[in-house]
Amino acid sequence: MKMRLIAAALLCLAGSAQAVTIDWQGQTMGTGATTNFSAFGDVPTTGATYSAAFVFTLDAAPATGPRLTLTSSANSGAYLGVGAAGDGHGWQGRLYRNDAGTYYSRGALHEGLNVVGIVFTVADNKLTFNSFDINGETFGASEIGGGADGVYWSGWQGTQITLDTLAFTTATDGTLYLAAGAATGEDFALLPEPTALALLALGVAGAALRRRVA
Repeated sequence: MKMRLIAAALLCLAGSAQAVTIDWQGQTMGTGATTNFSAFGDVPTTGATYSAAFVFTLDAAPATGPRLTLTSSANSGAYLGVGAAGDGHGWQGRLYRNDAGTYYSRGALHEGLNVVGIVFTVADNKLTFNSFDINGETFGASEIGGGADGVYWSGWQGTQITLDTLAFTTATDGTLYLAAGAATGEDFALLPEPTALALLALGVAGAALRRRVA
């Protein structure tokens, strides 16, 4: 019986690793933490599309939001946020677009593990938001006032939006992931929480060791 449980756990681990087709790089984040591309050891390419995701757990409906924010220092603090509504809105998911002063209610968060994500491109001094994801539910740019070519911010007052001006801020403890390419809803939904996988792996190893000693 124990061997069957161990085999099942290992299969779950293998399945999680193989199902994600995009090459994510992860970094542990805390409440109010901010980071940028350089923290991932990546040399981003202007004109390329990237995906950012934040994996975190909740034990109650958040009082504030968003959970993940993407900003540009070249754009006077304009930001796009994905995550909780806060302000008494319970588990309602929201997209925050502060350049337009608009909040869009989309999707939902829930108790336990949550994943929110953004797919974006930087080209021609312009940051373009292509799509957003809240717990595996994907929303196109048109759902937050954008057109077929996405939602974009251009530099102004002599500034230019480039990849090195971007920063990611998280509202709670969790893991931030970054990858080149456009992640799908499945890519976001299958992202594991590294600490959870580590605990599962330790449990499997411990069970195997106990059996060997016995």
